Amino acid sequence: MPAVPTLTVTDNADGSGAVATVAGSTVGSTNVVSVQTYDGLTWTAAGTRTGDGTLALALAKGYCFAKCDSSLSGQNVVSNVVRCPVTDANDSVHARAAEYIRSNLATLSLGGAEQNVKRMTLPTEEVMTFPGVIVWFNDGEQIIGGSNNRDDIGYPVHVAIVDQKLTSLSIPPDQYLLYRQRCIRKIRNQPMAGIPEIMTVQVQPSLVVDEKLPAYDYFVTAWTFICVSREVRG
Repeated sequence: MPAVPTLTVTDNADGSGAVATVAGSTVGSTNVVSVQTYDGLTWTAAGTRTGDGTLALALAKGYCFAKCDSSLSGQNVVSNVVRCPVTDANDSVHARAAEYIRSNLATLSLGGAEQNVKRMTLPTEEVMTFPGVIVWFNDGEQIIGGSNNRDDIGYPVHVAIVDQKLTSLSIPPDQYLLYRQRCIRKIRNQPMAGIPEIMTVQVQPSLVVDEKLPAYDYFVTAWTFICVSREVRG
């Protein structure tokens, strides 16, 4: 039986992908690194090497999971599963925070709404799928505080779980209280892996049930995450 390898993945931070490092595998073993998007169900091979070492992974920007299958003489073992942010230095903190939230909410059990978690510039009915989750930002930054040489900036990211009219809901209304709870707990009062600027995330609740967002024809439960970033001046 080959040894179980340890996998780490480092973001290139230039939009080109990441570098995977395989350690602790058996000499001569074939190591295949596979990735899966946060809202996907299929593992896709991203690179192969023999034994320990590094692999360049050409990945799209966003967040994904990665694992390493190590095989030798017909036997196979699987490494730890790691979370991989793939970013670009030209991406703003605000945009990266919104994508982090979108990708994490897509991993939750939300009665099927997790299959339709979308980032939008502004919510529009033409691209909505019910039930679904929409993530967007249209409010400006908040100056929260800081130190003698850094500032704490709050970046608002709005989230809403949306469904059709109350008369034709895909999910019983009480279930939305549980789904709302799961979403907020997933992100609240934590840093964001892969976004070192974000220290923590605060929550600004909106109405638990608001039939006016984004229009009267929809059932909506919404809130805002304030992603607090400590940033240099100048």
